[in-house]
Amino acid sequence: HVAPQPDDVFDEDTNARSADELPMLVKTEAMPPLHSWGEPYGETFFVRDRMYMHDRKKSASQPNIFSLVAADFRAFENPQEQFHVAARQGHWLKRHAQRQQSEAADATARQPQQPFTFIINILVPSLNNIAFTVYYQPSDPSLLQRTELPEIRLFWDWVNGDDEFRNEVLAFFADTAAHSFPSNRAPD
Repeated sequence: HVAPQPDDVFDEDTNARSADELPMLVKTEAMPPLHSWGEPYGETFFVRDRMYMHDRKKSASQPNIFSLVAADFRAFENPQEQFHVAARQGHWLKRHAQRQQSEAADATARQPQQPFTFIINILVPSLNNIAFTVYYQPSDPSLLQRTELPEIRLFWDWVNGDDEFRNEVLAFFADTAAHSFPSNRAPD
């Protein structure tokens, strides 16, 4: 078996776009090579819709609500440094917010608001204290205000809920013996 080469990883059959094709890409100092990561199209996932309990058929998902905008891959000397990475002084999100504030036309103008950023920080067990952090922002920021949509209500319930609720809702399967990645297929 031949390992895929960088040019082969994302092609027309992968149902994903490579990082260099991401429309909202933010290049960071700790970003892995663009050819090594990307984002699947939301429509390639099959989910249980309102009719699932009646017909037991899953439907193609809607387009992604959030878009992948950045990824960081870092090794830390101190294991405690793996946590709260975006809260650190000099982090690209903080620099971006400061730049927006300084570019405001005048003090009375409404300053642009930093987009909501959903951050997933995956700690990779290793002696090198590795963290892989991905950043998502709404594809359409106004969508998060549309609380009449059940998926938006569920998202805000998840954000504002406690850890027990979040753990019930978030389906993340990691079977380290076979693989370690978010599963796009939940058990039937």
